[in-house]
Amino acid sequence: MHLHFTSDKLTPDQVDMIAHDLCLDLSDTGEVRAEAESRALEAGERGVATVIGGIVVELLKTSAVTKLIEVLGSYLSQEPSMVAKMDLGNGVVVELNSKSVRSEDFAATLAQLVAQQRTA
Repeated sequence: MHLHFTSDKLTPDQVDMIAHDLCLDLSDTGEVRAEAESRALEAGERGVATVIGGIVVELLKTSAVTKLIEVLGSYLSQEPSMVAKMDLGNGVVVELNSKSVRSEDFAATLAQLVAQQRTA
């Protein structure tokens, strides 16, 4: 699944730094693999190009949904201007903010969507 972060109050560099820190914290759980989302290099560019504020997430265990929500919720509550768009594949995109990610209904819905994605 892909996560893409935006903010109407933070600079792109600040958003990217938060996304980078989130990748590290998610990976530290041992239940989620997260890395910066890469993109194709443009003419004249060298190295590895990434999408500003974009990360790719892989859930390694069934309990990883809970960890994802805990860590993501913590980041979004620290910076209320942040919005995360979670692309679950098959055209399913969920928009998250500091309020929606704390909802029990959201946690249950996300768990169902992730389960559906695994069986698809």
